[in-house]
Amino acid sequence: MLQLTSKCATYDYYRAIEKLANNTGVDVPPSKYRSLLRMGIQWRHLKLMKRGGRGHDETGVKGTKDGELAVVCPSCPHPGINLPVGWESAPDGMKFLYFVFLCMDANFRLKNQLVSNYSADPGLGTGLAYMIKREPLEEYVKSRIKDLDEESTKGCGLQAVEQAHTRFNKGLRYTGISAVSCGRSEMVMPCSIGNLKKGEKYANMDYGFGRVLQFLFVLWVLISYDAACHWFVNLYQRIREHWPEDIKPKEGVSIEPLIPKLHDAGHKKTKNHEQFSFNLFKGVGLTDGECPERIWA
Repeated sequence: MLQLTSKCATYDYYRAIEKLANNTGVDVPPSKYRSLLRMGIQWRHLKLMKRGGRGHDETGVKGTKDGELAVVCPSCPHPGINLPVGWESAPDGMKFLYFVFLCMDANFRLKNQLVSNYSADPGLGTGLAYMIKREPLEEYVKSRIKDLDEESTKGCGLQAVEQAHTRFNKGLRYTGISAVSCGRSEMVMPCSIGNLKKGEKYANMDYGFGRVLQFLFVLWVLISYDAACHWFVNLYQRIREHWPEDIKPKEGVSIEPLIPKLHDAGHKKTKNHEQFSFNLFKGVGLTDGECPERIWA
């Protein structure tokens, strides 16, 4: 709770306890800092399982499904929970009520240094809440390593896409993360956060977006992404030819790309660029699509 409310680092917390025990510095007790780190990680993991109700399931922790421990977004449409019967046959003028608003972005401030390794320090619950499982993500990204799709983004005017292959990565295991959040309540979606090896590549963003689609059971998805005007061009082709079956969208799902309002001004306008504007898309109201920026902040 202290870490949550005061943003206090574990090291500072331990140093405070150490000083309270012996502030002279003469007879310093043996360091238990690394033990405290391990206990903190284990405690959070157990709390996550407890709050997810895994103790009431006969399959226990091992039976936990991907994304099952993530908090479900209350403002997203969920058939059988907060949608009326027959929502799928709503007239065109009322379909906006059942849109899923998603916002996708990358953050290059959240880096992971090349220290230790995965076999020595694996995650306890990776893939069970918000993070994407490491192995399938990296396997897919590696399979698309020769893709040159990103070259089509040259001239877009955004560094995120123009530096997709050249992002600084010296001494880093991951240069940042990608994430997908709800455009209404800014809640992070299940299995939506993925590691970026080197820049904001289509393969990374595709996989994160596809994983989120598996948790949605509606027909209309609006995706806000600062590089949507280029990312979306060959999206359906990539889905057909490259996406693994377990992340492909369900049949009948309509995907509409939009560019966040603040980022839209930074784009070099091309022909028909207005189709990506929040200001002109019917049913979005005053949604700005900038949720990830507020989450990063």
